[in-house]
Amino acid sequence: MNEMLLQGLELMAAGMGTVFLFLIIMVYVMHLSGVILRRMGTGETASPGGGSAGAGGDSLEQVAVAIAAAKRHTQG
Repeated sequence: MNEMLLQGLELMAAGMGTVFLFLIIMVYVMHLSGVILRRMGTGETASPGGGSAGAGGDSLEQVAVAIAAAKRHTQG
């Protein structure tokens, strides 16, 4: 009975160690992908107006265009 209990504890430790190792690897991969995505998305696209738009300026312009199109569509 004592040997069976020790085998169970060894199996539990191996399983928990495997899960812990997987979680550590997953954290590092997520951190690395965040760094890569941040580098890919910084300032590489030009704004359609030619100049640099302020924070959210491009999205506000798109919202204004969508509202104008919706009003025009409903009026005529």
